[in-house]
Amino acid sequence: MKIIDSHMHIGHWPTLRKCENMILRMMEEEKVSFALISNADCAEYPSISREGWELYKATQEEGLEEAIRFARRNEDRIGVLVWVNPNNEVISKELLQLISNNRDLIYGLKIHPWESRIKITHDKVIPYIELAREYRLPILVHTAKDKYSDIRYLGYMAKDYPDVKFVAAHMQLNGKADDCIRLMKNYPNIYADTAWVKLETVEKAIAQIGSERIVFGSDSPIDGEGTLKEEIYQDYFKNSLALPKEDMENILWKNAKRLYKIRLK
Repeated sequence: MKIIDSHMHIGHWPTLRKCENMILRMMEEEKVSFALISNADCAEYPSISREGWELYKATQEEGLEEAIRFARRNEDRIGVLVWVNPNNEVISKELLQLISNNRDLIYGLKIHPWESRIKITHDKVIPYIELAREYRLPILVHTAKDKYSDIRYLGYMAKDYPDVKFVAAHMQLNGKADDCIRLMKNYPNIYADTAWVKLETVEKAIAQIGSERIVFGSDSPIDGEGTLKEEIYQDYFKNSLALPKEDMENILWKNAKRLYKIRLK
């Protein structure tokens, strides 16, 4: 069965090249056909701090350039989500040019309310949502139970922008996935990814809303080179709950292919 990982990152962890090589090795080992990456070096208030990991700050333009270079070298395997910095930056002519000139590699936007210390409902975020609407790009949004990332804020924006597709990363990390499922019932433009979400939770979501709006994502390599070998992800690859094949195909690759319009060979 094919696998599309729709939630991966590059960054100086501990160096950019090592991180890129790590991603390619992980994909090869776990037979991941295609991955969407965003550049975590763009984090406006970076929270990654581990021994041997370099905290490297990049503007949204610098980060996108690096992501594009990586994808351009691996066009059949890597696509780009544009990590944006709505709190301290604006949509520049350079950013627009990078997007316009590389539309073949760019599949969506990435907004991380915690790393930007800004709610998705803030006025500063609106131009980025308008940008996504103009280019018809889905937006991957970090959701978690904190004062910036609570999934209820995503619900407000999904209501205001019904023609924009939002992907709730983590189905609300450290919170109740039931809140995400409830919003998905109300707003057909809200999707969810499986990053750090147990397969049992996804099974519950399928029972209530079906399998057509859940995409596989791992947050790799946030937990190092062994991220995809974590039991939580191996359960998906092995279909440990014996879910119907059609549902697993939707989750592991078909939904992402449709949502992000991925040209998968």
